[in-house]
Amino acid sequence: MLRFLSKVKLQYNALDARAGTCKEFLAQCISKDSNSSCQVQIKHRTDDHPPQINVTFINGVEEVFDASTTSAQTIRSLILQKGHYLETEQMFRDAGEAWPVIIPNEELRLPAPDITSVNMKLEPIDGQHNSKSKISNVAMDTSLITFTPHPLSQLDVLWRDSDTLSMDGT
Repeated sequence: MLRFLSKVKLQYNALDARAGTCKEFLAQCISKDSNSSCQVQIKHRTDDHPPQINVTFINGVEEVFDASTTSAQTIRSLILQKGHYLETEQMFRDAGEAWPVIIPNEELRLPAPDITSVNMKLEPIDGQHNSKSKISNVAMDTSLITFTPHPLSQLDVLWRDSDTLSMDGT
């Protein structure tokens, strides 16, 4: 989480019952993935100001969270979501692509391509059977496996030949 942030500032009154989110978020900042360049600042308040968490992302965007009404897990999820967006943006920029990606309306209306067949061939890497591997040494013809369209909850695999794929290493 901290790899997406350049600065975290927590403000809370330690005696306030609403400070639980700030304390939990602070614990996550200390114990989770570290970013040595991320500054973590704590401001202990003595007034009745609601607990607050200010985060500054690596691109300079600052967000303020009301820690009295938002859980630490929700704040963490929002930071990770925004961070993944930033990673994607950077990946496109590194590849020389325009950001944001503009998809023409005509392409949005096109049907998704139907995947009816996937050809694959499994061959041993070193030519020897490894009994500790999850998949035994199997060489298959590229026409053995066909994936049939099915609801997203299931994908049936039809075997057209008597060759089998062993999953127990035998």
